[in-house]
Amino acid sequence: MKSRASLLMSCLSQKYSSESLHCQ
Repeated sequence: MKSRASLLMSCLSQKYSSESLHCQ
């Protein structure tokens, strides 16, 4: 399992991007 920090960063990255649905 990857660290949550990695997921959070990816989430933030997508949040600024067009697709932020994966974050939710």
